[in-house]
Amino acid sequence: MSTLSLDAVSCTYPDAARPALNDLNITVGDGEFLVLVGPSGCGKSTTLRILAGLEDATSGTVRIDGHDVTDVSPRERDIAMVFQNYALYPHMTVAENMEFSLKLSKMSKDERRRKVRDTAELLGLGDLLDRKPKALSGGQRQRVAMGRAVVREPKAFLMDEPLSNLDARLRVQMRAEVSRLSRQLGVTTVYVTHDQTEAMTMGDRVAVLRDGNLQQVAAPGELYDRPANVFVAGFIGSPAMSFFTVPVSSPGVLFLGQLVLPLSGMTRAGEAVPPRVTVGLRPEDVTVCSQGEQADLQLTVTAVEVLGSDAYIYGTVKLDAVAGPEKLVVRVDGRSHPQVGETVPVRIDSSRIHLFDGDSGVRINGAVS
Repeated sequence: MSTLSLDAVSCTYPDAARPALNDLNITVGDGEFLVLVGPSGCGKSTTLRILAGLEDATSGTVRIDGHDVTDVSPRERDIAMVFQNYALYPHMTVAENMEFSLKLSKMSKDERRRKVRDTAELLGLGDLLDRKPKALSGGQRQRVAMGRAVVREPKAFLMDEPLSNLDARLRVQMRAEVSRLSRQLGVTTVYVTHDQTEAMTMGDRVAVLRDGNLQQVAAPGELYDRPANVFVAGFIGSPAMSFFTVPVSSPGVLFLGQLVLPLSGMTRAGEAVPPRVTVGLRPEDVTVCSQGEQADLQLTVTAVEVLGSDAYIYGTVKLDAVAGPEKLVVRVDGRSHPQVGETVPVRIDSSRIHLFDGDSGVRINGAVS
């Protein structure tokens, strides 16, 4: 097991309008499973390739176990990669694919076969060792690609969207398998995905990237409950958080329909309350009022998404008599829910409101989560 770190790493490609990575600082602990997540083009795969030595950093330092490996070749870094497209040799059997790197290292035939056999049993590939990749399913191919990495006993695994080619049901199954395997082996792992569900369910910590800049790195629960800014808040969670940007009334009071929210004590010492605040609400933190309960807003339903036991109602609300309609998503009972076209009273859980600076988008210190 090993630690990995990127210290002030930047990467700018020729003729690029902006850096692919900008002053990135991340440390991955010994045996930790870190997920890099973000939209396409945010720098996830570039980060992985720089860690592997397949891409050169424009500036900054890459370290493994505290040793500077910025200029060390990929082979000497002893890191195993698992790719999105499996990258298996089609003319080789499963066993031959898995033992190929061991063969290059001059390991004895008996030792190679023992390692391949043990790894195949670990991954449920024991009966497939004589097959070639074309005779395997997508999930089996992915397990072979992982087996080829595991058998080397590397210092770290780097996984570049390894499940994106699988169907939805198999992805769920393989998520659990990858998590189980990495924890069983205790190998430091950096896992790249654009799927925030994968990130939240697999990672010990999750690093959110946007346009080459690190937005936040934290445990999944902290990302969800205390996002550092509007981008993280909107990216993490499905359906996404609803946002309203509203002016702050003097003296530091926020009005959301009938809800009055004092903002005193929600900024750092000596900082003033910003003139505009972006309010974030997750679907589960707004409820349809029961009979006789005081409502904060009136929601006009425009769409309903039923998922079985839960349903999400999408609609619009008016925060005051002057402002235009704002979009809001509410989670309700999937077996008993409002219909499209209905207007229903809703209540906000004021203890779960997220507040961000209306201009910078940065979380307001002390905002409830």
